[in-house]
Amino acid sequence: MSRLFSQLRAQEPMCKARRSLLSLGLLAPLMLSAPAALGQSWPQRTVKFLLPLGPGSGVDIGARLLADRLSARWGQPVVVENRPGGDGIVAIGAFVSAHDDHVLLMTPTSSFTAHPYLHANLPYKPSDLLPITRVSNTIITIAVPTSLRAGSLDQMLELVRAQPGKLNWAGVTGALDFLFAVFLQRKGLSMTKVPYRNPVEAANDLAEGRVHMYMAALAIVRPQLQTGNIKLLALTNSIRAPAAPDVPTVKEAGYGELTFDGLVGLFGPSDMPSEIRDRIAADIRSVVAADPMIGERLAATGQMLNIGGPAEFARATEEQRDKVTAIAHELGQEYARYLAGLGARVVIADVNDCGHTLKLVQAEKGAAISAKLDVANAASAMDMARTALDAFGRVDALINNAALFGGLKGGRFDTIAETEWDAAMAVNVKGIWNCCKAVVPAMRQAGGGSIVNIASLAATYGMPYGLHYTTSKAAVIGLTRGLARELGRDNIRVNALAPSAVLTEGAREFFAEKAEKALDTIRLGQAIARNLNPSDLLGAVHWLVSDSSQLVTGQTIAVDGGTVMH
Repeated sequence: MSRLFSQLRAQEPMCKARRSLLSLGLLAPLMLSAPAALGQSWPQRTVKFLLPLGPGSGVDIGARLLADRLSARWGQPVVVENRPGGDGIVAIGAFVSAHDDHVLLMTPTSSFTAHPYLHANLPYKPSDLLPITRVSNTIITIAVPTSLRAGSLDQMLELVRAQPGKLNWAGVTGALDFLFAVFLQRKGLSMTKVPYRNPVEAANDLAEGRVHMYMAALAIVRPQLQTGNIKLLALTNSIRAPAAPDVPTVKEAGYGELTFDGLVGLFGPSDMPSEIRDRIAADIRSVVAADPMIGERLAATGQMLNIGGPAEFARATEEQRDKVTAIAHELGQEYARYLAGLGARVVIADVNDCGHTLKLVQAEKGAAISAKLDVANAASAMDMARTALDAFGRVDALINNAALFGGLKGGRFDTIAETEWDAAMAVNVKGIWNCCKAVVPAMRQAGGGSIVNIASLAATYGMPYGLHYTTSKAAVIGLTRGLARELGRDNIRVNALAPSAVLTEGAREFFAEKAEKALDTIRLGQAIARNLNPSDLLGAVHWLVSDSSQLVTGQTIAVDGGTVMH
């Protein structure tokens, strides 16, 4: 993500035509009657439900209940195929590759809404998943071990506040992780994230007290709840669940920002006709209404029956995407809101939609516009610079927060894929170079400016098991120093910030089982050890783009105090 801002100071014949008209007249009634015939003739063969979760999960049980009844209604077999793994990408990839309106995806939306911010080079686009019908809402709990002295969410957070970094939470990659990580940041709380690939293992460790908190589906933690080894503090759902009537919602507990309804439903290929989607949705509604046992069985697996048609399900899915997008852009939002609040005019530029951040800035009376930007593409960077100049007339500062990290995979240097190495360099290094090339001419014309590049302390201590990321961030520091020498005589200052000296939530996902080894290496040079909050960078960014730092250039500044730089 890159951020620019400009200070307020810068102010034949007729027979053929007849035949054509006659042809249209003959075709029109056929075209009008085709949709109904299409919906009625489907399905013509076996229908397959692909699931990203394994047998026995709540989604699996719900899919099999529907499959049995729909098979009888449609006169064709309906089979359920489990394709767990790869953070849901295995199942979604198989679904998209099939490109068959008889192959449907049944999944929680939370399994994919965070994908653009966690994985590079996804094998699908969001538009490849066409909502058909919502089936249920997953009941999502916030659970702690019974041994922990916390009877409410308030008490749990007080324990966290009293013991910074000492308590941990279990996370399985996805939207819920995004939600909770940002919640901690906003509250200024520090908890250690323990990443899990298998949610059942996380529930077992919770019951044993090795994990202190877990946001998970009720179906996952129900066995431990029934044995009395864990307790539920709250539900993230917007309403109370009949399966846990005494457990308050997070909103009732005073933490409405944690509200998140688990949506489970069916998706079809992007070109599936609306008539088929409407037919499937109507048939599911009918079989559910005719058999109360479906709702009862779903409730027993920690789900609430909540049937919704294509349009309603599409809206709900998009709302969840918007929420995850806002979470993923948290740091960029902080920059934009902070600088706009100081009277700067801001251009918010990113490869993803910046609409949410723009609304936040404008709601606070900040002067801002947004621009689409692929930092790895030089032409895109030039378009961004032109957008800034057209809107505000000048560019005084560039904050280069371009970074690819969450989509990369950590591991030994000889196991890193060449594509991942290239991706890291294209965004983290080439991206910053492209943006600098795009704005420097405008800065020269204005008589000077300031560029702030976001590097990482990983570059200074040689972070193991992440050589592609480490190398790219070291290159940012080298680029910063070289540019400072080249542009100094143009009165353009170039500096870098190097944050995050401890393993944050994203870093733990990146390193997986190598996390503790990496952490041991980092600890060798730590001074103040705590997770980074977005606000920690704001003061340093402000200083570097202000007139107060006119003689500071070519510097790399450690922000969070985790490592003493040499």
